[in-house]
Amino acid sequence: MGVKECFRFSRIVFLDIFLNSFNLILTFLNIRIFLGDQSTARFGYLSLFLLWFPGIVSSVGFLFLYFRGVKALSELKTWKLIVYPVTLLLLYPVLPVALTVTYLIKKDERHHQQARLARLFSSFLDHGPQFVLRVVVVVLNGIPHRGVYYRDDVLFEMSMVLSFLSQVMSALFFNERKSRLAIWLFISTPMFSAIFGCRAFTLAVFVREMLEDGSPVYQQLLCFFLILIMIASNIVLFRWCGQDWIRSVMSSVSSLLLPAGYNNDELYYQLPNQNLLDDQAKVKPVPRLRRELSDNNESCIEENQFKMEEENDLKHLVPMQSGKFLLSHILVNSVLLGACSIYIYFTSDLPIQADEALFIPQILCVIPGLCFAIGRSCLQDDILPVYEDNDTTKERCSGACQKGIKIFLSLLFVLLGFASLVPALLWTIVYKIFF
Repeated sequence: MGVKECFRFSRIVFLDIFLNSFNLILTFLNIRIFLGDQSTARFGYLSLFLLWFPGIVSSVGFLFLYFRGVKALSELKTWKLIVYPVTLLLLYPVLPVALTVTYLIKKDERHHQQARLARLFSSFLDHGPQFVLRVVVVVLNGIPHRGVYYRDDVLFEMSMVLSFLSQVMSALFFNERKSRLAIWLFISTPMFSAIFGCRAFTLAVFVREMLEDGSPVYQQLLCFFLILIMIASNIVLFRWCGQDWIRSVMSSVSSLLLPAGYNNDELYYQLPNQNLLDDQAKVKPVPRLRRELSDNNESCIEENQFKMEEENDLKHLVPMQSGKFLLSHILVNSVLLGACSIYIYFTSDLPIQADEALFIPQILCVIPGLCFAIGRSCLQDDILPVYEDNDTTKERCSGACQKGIKIFLSLLFVLLGFASLVPALLWTIVYKIFF
């Protein structure tokens, strides 16, 4: 086994088995603690629901595609049409680990792809919301023990850290698999961390204030209405940027805390209208060609594209506009959560813990996260597009200039993102000391 294979094996064992298993065990322990006290029992039931929420969404999506008459599913045998959704519904919490172990035993790459998809959906639909729930319980309320509320419970702190890591790592693997290491380290990781921190703490305070005991019914409905607005806005943005309906709905539900499924990665079936049973290696985004703008060359292009697909057995699909979606998604959700923060701040008498959890992340994360997102959007193919068929010297010079502008704008906003962290951290320290 070479160095590359050892590294890949270690990554699979640590991320896909150890991290997922440990997080699952901690979640069950947290649920046991929640259900052990009447004041936190409702958090225990909510945590149980979140644990099976990815299975509910996946099984409903499977049945929806089947009843829509998707050919790939209608060709399955009858027993598979029953076993697949039932397995997704009942066994989803352990499914990512089980599929990963199966891959390591059988060395079947398809099992590995299924395991990673299961783990990614589990992170977006379970680990992220579980982190918000633990912020509500640990940071804002405290853990009840013999009549005293503690906020330094090691078990809950460990589960919060693992949920945070799982969410950010899943966003990186799901959205940035094909990106370079420099983009991972200096753009995407700080971007996802800032966005997740801001949304998680803001939603935690909002949920706590809206769903606390004795709160009016309209406040409780307002909490669910906000989530529906966020999902609906994500669906509109996905459709506006060229994604199909089923992926728009699935990705919108997954994008409550972090944007997901927008980068046209064929390995994770992100391309619009991509068949779930097709070989991902034989599906690619349509190349961006300058000659498509010319009506005189349209027939020639179509003929060449047909020949290319026939020779290589490839299927080309029109990608969604990734940069346009990422930028609009960050702006829309920042406005929504900013409005929630203002509403809570001026309408509720917040305790000091809730005030800090609402105030500090807004200062620390919003501006840096927005700058990093703009920098990442500038590098997407649909922002100042660079064509793949630049044949003449003029076209090559134009393409080089566009690429240079993209890189310059990206570096500018990334530097602004890191620079904005300095005053944000200083102001956070000042706030902690004097307020």
